[in-house]
Amino acid sequence: MNREEFLLKALKGRTEVYTVLGKYKEAINDAEKGLYVTRNIGWKNLEIDFLNRISFIHNIIRDYQTALSFSKKALLLSRKTGYIKGEADSLNILGLMYYYMGNYKKSLKYLVESMDIIKKMGEKFREARALNNMGMVYFNFGEYKKAMRYYMKALKIAGKIGNRNLEGALFNNIGNVYYVLGNYRKSLEFYLKSLKIRRRIGEFRGAGISLINIGNVYYELGDYRKSLKYYLEFMKICKEIGDRGRECVALHNIGEVYFHIGNYKKALEYYNRSLKISEEIGAQGIRAETLLAIAQLYIEKEEFLKAEEYVKSSEKIVRNINEKHLLKKIMLSLSKIKLKKDKIVESIYYADEALKLSRELKSKIGEGEVFLIYGIIFYKKEEFSKAEKYFKKAIKIFKKLKQEFELSLAYYYYVEFLISQRKNGIAQYYLQSSERIFERIGHRHYLRKIKNLRRVLNNGKQKNSLFKST
Repeated sequence: MNREEFLLKALKGRTEVYTVLGKYKEAINDAEKGLYVTRNIGWKNLEIDFLNRISFIHNIIRDYQTALSFSKKALLLSRKTGYIKGEADSLNILGLMYYYMGNYKKSLKYLVESMDIIKKMGEKFREARALNNMGMVYFNFGEYKKAMRYYMKALKIAGKIGNRNLEGALFNNIGNVYYVLGNYRKSLEFYLKSLKIRRRIGEFRGAGISLINIGNVYYELGDYRKSLKYYLEFMKICKEIGDRGRECVALHNIGEVYFHIGNYKKALEYYNRSLKISEEIGAQGIRAETLLAIAQLYIEKEEFLKAEEYVKSSEKIVRNINEKHLLKKIMLSLSKIKLKKDKIVESIYYADEALKLSRELKSKIGEGEVFLIYGIIFYKKEEFSKAEKYFKKAIKIFKKLKQEFELSLAYYYYVEFLISQRKNGIAQYYLQSSERIFERIGHRHYLRKIKNLRRVLNNGKQKNSLFKST
């Protein structure tokens, strides 16, 4: 082995290690040195490998324009020289880049092209990696069974070839499927498996992803203190490794915790910090989600013009990237806004659309949220038996799924309904149930509302303010 070969092998190996450790500046520095040497000695295959590695790292840190530039150079050179491994890698990186930018159709196009080449190569690691990436795209299309099939195929291959890094990623992604289906205990099981592997092999970036997902589970279970602990740990890793894309996700999620404990000022602060980063790096998916979260905050503050403005901004992005999970949330938000404006027909339309999407996505939480809106709608229409039926259906779903915040909210709205029907004895029971949960999660905003509602209940007066247009 001559001097150049030894140097290039060392640079290539060290670049891969730095990438796994999340030391992206050092990884880029070594890859650029390798690129310089290969160009000087005319080793085209290695030049393509370094181009792809540089693109991959810029993709991780969400510098998409730089990533795109290097990927296109690598793809062009691969096709010119007939280096099929380099072509497959370039296509895979382009697929991942468009995935992170929220353009799932374009992502799938490149990943399918990459898979066609990989199958001809017969290389198992690349096949497993491509299966995982395609699973992620189908996951974002809301095709969870298809996503799970791809993940399980990839996991089988990763286990056979002993690739622990890929196994860690796949355990995490399988956890994601269980999470969106509302099976939080199962999702936590897979996230913890993922975290254990990633910490053992020193894969800090991946460990960060597992941490935020564990935080998400505790968030859904209403354990906001534990959730915040994992989110802050995740944000610390993001800052250390320079991952701005995931830093804006961490900021968004911390905002969500503050929103759910009723600290709207703090929530808005974190949402806006997330929006600033997502705009700078072009991360459309998380930007749309954060815009929608701000809209929900303004709905709670009963500032409906601002809320609708943010929903529409989010919808514009979501329709472009075809993200059904977020579209469902948008339909729910629009239904609430129209309901508050006393536009019943429009509210029903958006609620019906949200229900269709919830069933298509197999989201029981989404169904529960729609049923809660139906309860209020039928109350306004003075169809009281239907209203009560839907309140009870929503409560049943949230109880079964252990959705603390949503359950407490459903209890609260049901109490409003019961007082209006002069069923004060039952109302007292549900008011206490709502108060216990809001006290446990520390939601100051709704605790104040409950205090006011108890005053009305004790005075024996009819109450229906929440159902009036504002």
